[in-house]
Parts: sequence; structure tokens; C-alpha cells
Amino acid sequence: MAKHGSDTVTLLPVGGPRLDRAGRLVAERPLRLITFGCLPPIVRERFGIPWSALDQARFAALALANRQGYRMVPAGVNHWALRSMLRYIGAQTRDQRYRPAA
Repeated sequence: MAKHGSDTVTLLPVGGPRLDRAGRLVAERPLRLITFGCLPPIVRERFGIPWSALDQARFAALALANRQGYRMVPAGVNHWALRSMLRYIGAQTRDQRYRPAA
């Protein structure tokens, strides 16, 4: 996720509002499923997040697909993707980093 234009958060750092809307339509449900699925049940309960057995089954299937997909991608590509994303995030948040008083 990246900031695009003003203070709105977008899924894609390029492309403008039309592409961002299309990205949201495709990615919103899986991202919500991953976010809520990774929470412990007690946290979902306390925040009043609805979570059914069907949601749990979908989350388990998505986690399985993620594990299998990760194994199919060559290690060099996985490492490159991680390094590239960390570099991008670092460049975008450089001015927000903690600097101890000198």
C-alpha cells in the first residue's frame, strides 16, 4: 500500500484513481480475509468482527495456496521481491523514521 497524491492510501503506487479502484475490487476481499484471519479469535470477538466457519475455511484455503505458491517460485525471485519491497517502503518512510536526540 502506498500514498498516492494526497493523504489517501492506495493499493498501487502508480496508475491513478481508476486503476486504484480496480485494484481495490480485486484485492479487498482477500486482504480483509488475511487481516482478520491472522487475528486470534478472542481479538475478533472483542472487536465484534464477524467470523464464520466458512470464513475460517476460506482463510485456510488461502493460506494453503500461499504456502504452495511460495514453494513454486524460485528462491532468488522471492528474495528479490522482498528486498525490492523493503527498499520501496524504506524510501517512502525515510522522513518518518525515529531519530534519537544527539
